[in-house]
Amino acid sequence: MAVGRTSRTLKRDLALAAAVAMTMTCAGGHAQTFPPEDPPCPTSKLTQPQGGLAPFPEHCKTPNCLLNFKGYQWWASYQVPFFNSGLRTAFAPEHAFIGDDGNLHLVANNDVDLGAGFVWSGAEAVLMFNGDGSEANLGYGDYLITAKLVDHFWADLDPNMAFGVFTYENPGTGPNSNPNREMDLAELSRWGRIPGQQCRIGGYNYNFPNDILCKGDAQFALQKIDNPEQSGGPNRMHGPLMVDRYNIGDNSEVTLVMRWRPGEVTFEKYSGSPSLGNLPRKPDIRWQEDPDIQPTPPDFKTDPPGEIKKFITEHTANSCERFHVNFWFGNYSANEIPNPNPSGPQEVIVTNFEFEPAKQAPQRLGR
Repeated sequence: MAVGRTSRTLKRDLALAAAVAMTMTCAGGHAQTFPPEDPPCPTSKLTQPQGGLAPFPEHCKTPNCLLNFKGYQWWASYQVPFFNSGLRTAFAPEHAFIGDDGNLHLVANNDVDLGAGFVWSGAEAVLMFNGDGSEANLGYGDYLITAKLVDHFWADLDPNMAFGVFTYENPGTGPNSNPNREMDLAELSRWGRIPGQQCRIGGYNYNFPNDILCKGDAQFALQKIDNPEQSGGPNRMHGPLMVDRYNIGDNSEVTLVMRWRPGEVTFEKYSGSPSLGNLPRKPDIRWQEDPDIQPTPPDFKTDPPGEIKKFITEHTANSCERFHVNFWFGNYSANEIPNPNPSGPQEVIVTNFEFEPAKQAPQRLGR
């Protein structure tokens, strides 16, 4: 997320943190691990600092908080302790689950006691393993995810909510320009902005102009935005290019595609629920191809020029970035901790996920 963090904390959050710490101590004997423990991404590494896949088994709907969806195992207890200070949002493991329809559901509600009473909390699911339990270190290829917002068009998403689809590595081993190997295929949110009212998001987050977030209701993004140039972050020329805002339109269901290759990434948005095998010839929106949202250099399309390539995640033999989906409270403009909750319960249903590995170019034989 592009907007800067703050160190202010409410007493309720301190109580929550204390309760969670005590719960972790008491539940330590119940924390479970899960094979494989082989390199490059052993479970003990992927679950730091949680200590296991399910250190809070009472909050898991399945053993180890793993959900089987579209041939992969997704982890629903990634946010431990439950409060993410960077996102200013509490996360409940039971808010990510497989419904009777066989789809992955992400819920935001105030119906879960996380140790300090019932609080508003979001949901997150992380693609961890293949269906057989082996590592799902997917890397370069084409990713597709389809999601629908229950009872609303995506353009009518509550201003306080954000739906994210992204790669992330924890603990991060990437360069200073992108230490957690994060690329945001989707951040669907108004960040608290109410249509027809003045946008309160402004200023600069190092070299990223925050008022870009006042445009549209969705974005593609490269990271790490909240990092000064001398620490590997964007400069004044690159900053405005790090986020591509757009209007998602009157869609109840959208399909998002990431085409990731060494030094290159393309983000695409489609209406409805096509698969990788039957995508329309042209997407509704493609990364950095909407000149009406923000000025874009003519050569900055799916293959960014110059140093901005350093923000595109590199997949290596030892990197352990994972594919995430989350649903959280994105009203940073209110400058509160936690972020303001939505007007009522919210729900996203992820109806499809597909991955096709990148094809390697054939090697030429010498003569």
